[in-house]
Amino acid sequence: MKTKSIILVMFVTLITCGHTWAQYDLPFRSFKSFNNDTIQYLDYNFLIRSEQYAGEKLSKMISDLNMPILYVSETIEFGHNNDIRNVIEIVLYVKKFIGSSYDNCYVSITPANPIPFRDYMKISKRIDYDDGSRIAIWTSELYDFLKDIEIKSVTANSYLIKERRELLEMHTKEAREQVKEIIESEKAKWRKIIQAEKQAVNK
Repeated sequence: MKTKSIILVMFVTLITCGHTWAQYDLPFRSFKSFNNDTIQYLDYNFLIRSEQYAGEKLSKMISDLNMPILYVSETIEFGHNNDIRNVIEIVLYVKKFIGSSYDNCYVSITPANPIPFRDYMKISKRIDYDDGSRIAIWTSELYDFLKDIEIKSVTANSYLIKERRELLEMHTKEAREQVKEIIESEKAKWRKIIQAEKQAVNK
């Protein structure tokens, strides 16, 4: 019985270690390493290796992002009778430097726990547009309010990459699955690149 328990513990440990390794085998890469291309920088760091930020505080991700945040938008959760309860996603829009002409360079964050909407509204300075859309200006007060939030997941805008955009615009389940496969192949490609870089340094 003890032998079976030990084997089970070892198996779970190996699985956990394998998962942790998979999370961290794609290290953060600097903006300069992408020739200051905002789109490629966001895609690699905050979509290809997005698992890195699960469980981290938002301040860690923002520190890594290290780009001018222009404004914030949010997705809200409704309760009964259209009562607005929580913010369940926030989107940080950043300034674009080099890349395609496609707009909306952003990083989207899903918090581990919803953000109370009323508290968020008290802190955020908002601009409302005639079309009904609204944004929150990025301020030091808003940063202080959000910085300790635990992250559930992070992603960057897949529409920024032409190949993925063409698939996503089909609005089909099959196309979305193809996008997931493309991202997984991108991860595999980056692992090979990073491994080759390490080997070159060790020679």
